[in-house]
Amino acid sequence: MQTTLELEFQAEVNQRELPQKVCYRPDEKERIVASLLAGQSLFVLGEAGSGKSALLDFVAEELKEQGFPVVAIAPSTAKQMMMELAQGFGLETESLEGKALTTLQLQKAVDEFLSANIGFIIVDNFPRVSLSVRFWLEKLYDRGQPILAAGKTKPEKDLIFKLVALELGPMPPLFIRQIMMETANKLELEISPHEYARLQQRTGGNPAIAQKVMREFFLGLPQARPAGHQHYRGWGKWIILPFLLLSLLRYAGREPMQIVGAASMSTLVITRILFTPSKRRLGGHY
Repeated sequence: MQTTLELEFQAEVNQRELPQKVCYRPDEKERIVASLLAGQSLFVLGEAGSGKSALLDFVAEELKEQGFPVVAIAPSTAKQMMMELAQGFGLETESLEGKALTTLQLQKAVDEFLSANIGFIIVDNFPRVSLSVRFWLEKLYDRGQPILAAGKTKPEKDLIFKLVALELGPMPPLFIRQIMMETANKLELEISPHEYARLQQRTGGNPAIAQKVMREFFLGLPQARPAGHQHYRGWGKWIILPFLLLSLLRYAGREPMQIVGAASMSTLVITRILFTPSKRRLGGHY
């Protein structure tokens, strides 16, 4: 007998067409867009695979639909990043003589454009951007230019320190399930609701892990241990045992009570080492 939730989920699975492009963090997207339009800058913080890059793309699309010039860039050389910004804002990248503008000339052109127009700069993996570009962006920020950045970590330095962080938590289960369904659909997998539920426990609310889990299932690869899985393997415990036995031998020839006490304590320690399982979390974040 299927539960109501399972029946609803089965209805989703039976849909003929699944959405091709869906923003699975709509609340965060609306919050970011509203902040940028209000002149505020943000740093989207989240583990690898949490959907930062996809979220930045949806924010950029929303701003463009509202008629604003937006340029999204990723870490590269200072010259390449400035070239992408200039081209994205529709600026000339060559002089009248046909020579390529220098990095400083490109910076000046972008600076003048943003002084006269409302535009937005989006930078993914911001902590890896060169210092020279970050210092230039910091000058724009101090002038009031909204900047949207993202990264797995938020080092407290230069412009990164000034940006307010918006941390991405685990994605809601319904959205993770939808991502798993989309991946299964692309792989032409037929999976029962119970199997989806079992696999979803391994995702940790991370969309990239959800896709990876489905690909592993499709390939028939061994399943990684779920979070908190207990196991008994490891050589560290066997290295400790000889030292405990040597400590016990030190009491040989002493008073009976000392020997009994030492033996009891050693037995307790050895038992805990041998038979207490260690814990290992699901390996890695994506």
